[in-house]
Amino acid sequence: SPRQHGSGFARTALQAEHRAGVEFIQHHHAHILSVMAEHGLTGKTLGLAYDGTGFGEDGSIWGGELLICEGYRMKRAGCLMPVPMPKNDAAARDGRLCALAYLQEAERGGYMEESGQELPHLPGYALYREALEKAPDRFIPCSSMGRLFDAAAYLLGISSENTFEGESAMALQYAAEKGERCDAEVAAIDFPVEWISDAELHETAESRRIQEPHEAVERRNIQKSCGLTEWSNMQEPCEPVERKSMQEPCESAERRKNQNPSEPSELKSVPDKREGLWLVNTPRGLMELYQRSRMGESPEALAYAFHLGLARVSRVLCELAADPEDKGKDGGTLPVALSGGCMNNRLLLKLLLRELNAAGFTCYINEKVPCGDGGLALGQLWRRAIRGDEG
Repeated sequence: SPRQHGSGFARTALQAEHRAGVEFIQHHHAHILSVMAEHGLTGKTLGLAYDGTGFGEDGSIWGGELLICEGYRMKRAGCLMPVPMPKNDAAARDGRLCALAYLQEAERGGYMEESGQELPHLPGYALYREALEKAPDRFIPCSSMGRLFDAAAYLLGISSENTFEGESAMALQYAAEKGERCDAEVAAIDFPVEWISDAELHETAESRRIQEPHEAVERRNIQKSCGLTEWSNMQEPCEPVERKSMQEPCESAERRKNQNPSEPSELKSVPDKREGLWLVNTPRGLMELYQRSRMGESPEALAYAFHLGLARVSRVLCELAADPEDKGKDGGTLPVALSGGCMNNRLLLKLLLRELNAAGFTCYINEKVPCGDGGLALGQLWRRAIRGDEG
């Protein structure tokens, strides 16, 4: 973020005092670049960057991202559906706020009515909705995987607070591992995927009256005044397209239960990937989690179903983003790099690798540096090195 200490130091001490060139590198891009650096990947690579918080190119909070990386360039191809979260750090500590954010979005999308559920009796639900309506500028769009884990842990009664980073996610993983041992045949949570054009994404933000975060405006002003290099983006401007849905976005629970994990998803026609994003409908998935919990399924089984659903939708995202004409360095499918703090979750990582390998992808993970923020510096240096080689 341009407002963080490291960025401020770069602007003042490095550029102003030492007249050194400064280049901002997007947080999640650096995560994927760290994997590419370890394995010597420079060609087109799909990247799944899952973590708690990272400043996005559009000024929102990212954390559940599908990136297409090639050389030093990056394009955001998909993400978890952004939901409005409080701008302060309260949501990172309080799982209830995360759950409220997702359930509010589920109500807005009509998924509660669709599932026959009444408004949830969660503390603060009405107050949260009123705050979102009356003070939308106090909220920021968030596509964080970490906050999704916090919401799921709260809804299942597993954990309600992070007294240290990742506490709720760790508790959810532990419960899921118990669920895997006890009920490995549980039906995965269904996270539908849909296509949204850049134009509609902007219209959606406008309809919610969520103003552009001032950090994004500040970043542009800083870059303009200091002549800093813009974060790279491979996306080219083009005409907006109509919203399209993924193939059969809502498979029944029974079909998911009986589905062979090794069978790749049947993909329908795919729109021009330059013009928008594939969005994972996380509010709808959490609505299913909440409904099944109220119907009596055990928290452990549902925690595993949640992990399994995320792994399967990640595979679908990669299948949708991969161009059949693109080949990896060995002539096979495009490589997939997995990084970010959520990859510390060994169960999630195991399920991701199983799903992606079954679909024919070659996967790479961090092996010599941490998958969390401890590996960012390697990714940043790798981008600088590649850019230097390319002139």
